[in-house]
Amino acid sequence: GVAVSRLPARAVPMEPMLVLFGRWLGTGSIETTADETAVRLGAGSGDQLEHLAERLSLEPGMVSSGTSPHGRYVELSDPQLVAYFGQFDGDKRVPARLRNLSAERLRVLLDAFVEGNQTTAESRWSFHSQNEPLVDQLQEIALKAGFGATVHASPAAGSEPRSYRLTVDESW
Repeated sequence: GVAVSRLPARAVPMEPMLVLFGRWLGTGSIETTADETAVRLGAGSGDQLEHLAERLSLEPGMVSSGTSPHGRYVELSDPQLVAYFGQFDGDKRVPARLRNLSAERLRVLLDAFVEGNQTTAESRWSFHSQNEPLVDQLQEIALKAGFGATVHASPAAGSEPRSYRLTVDESW
């Protein structure tokens, strides 16, 4: 049979959770080792993820960092975060309830995504993916946040599947 554990309810502040979700969309994954399962976020340079963990009221032992061939990362081993983000791992998407937040909150999510995706831009940035639903959802969020956003599809070529490029212009 399947073992089901019920985790105690816990209030999580909205803004830090939106930052975490945006960062996770950019570079996040669920990592499992022999000891634990954790949410892993690419940290880049000069990162503030440890501060974000404090704002989410995570226990100090639930936050660790390290280096992989892809660069620095931070891991959050909080069971509730693992359960929440685990439902999206392998099929990243933005739930409708997040896509329908205020323009101000959608900007928080997009800013965190851009930072997590390590995209540098003044007022314009692009994101490439083969995940068409995610690209469409990010375009929806950008438009609702008051930005210009276009999607261009590149046809499949040989063994490469179709890909999509979202371009967002914040000065639109």
